[in-house]
Amino acid sequence: MLADNIAAGMEQLRTRDLFQARLGVDNRTMETIGTAAGSAWTKGFGGSVEENLKTISAGIAAGLISPKSSDAELSKFAERMDTTSKITGQDPAEIASKSRNIVRSGLAADYKEVLDLLNSAAGKQLDLSGDLLDTTEEYATTWRKVGLSAADAFGLMKQMGDAGIRNTDVAADSLKELTINVSDGSKLTKQAFTAMGFDAEDMTRRFSAGGSTARDALAAVLVALRDI
Repeated sequence: MLADNIAAGMEQLRTRDLFQARLGVDNRTMETIGTAAGSAWTKGFGGSVEENLKTISAGIAAGLISPKSSDAELSKFAERMDTTSKITGQDPAEIASKSRNIVRSGLAADYKEVLDLLNSAAGKQLDLSGDLLDTTEEYATTWRKVGLSAADAFGLMKQMGDAGIRNTDVAADSLKELTINVSDGSKLTKQAFTAMGFDAEDMTRRFSAGGSTARDALAAVLVALRDI
């Protein structure tokens, strides 16, 4: 029994040292991270302390949470990631790493908003094909260019799914192609704007402006396309 306890203790130390080396943090910071991982596990979150360490490490690497956060904040991060993991069926560390673009692009305020969106998307059957996380990571920059927030993009993909588009990747790619076309300023695009009843030069200017101006212009185009 004593030998087993010693072996288990040494393995825990090796695990801690491995994560510390990967994160490049000092001993005090690693102690805080380890405490947070253990705290979340004792409350029933995560499959193990090591799994919670992986989740927190992924969040730190993705810039979703600072390694200098308190143990309570780091524990809450692991808890929320585990909850979303159970709802969506996705690995918590993968959720953390693939949420980074949507936060860095400014489409969501923080990881909490991303998780709320993923939880809601699961409830709305938006991710039946299991590709929502990959889609989110791939298209965040495209969504930002036309002023869409993450909530806007998820809502549009839901509408497209309800209309028969088979998965979120196809829906997001269709949205990407639309945003490229409406923003390219080509003669064909201007003719299309005119055919839909818009001032072509004004629409080109609005899409070039980005932000809320581009978002409102895209909304107008989508309404016009729906009414055709």
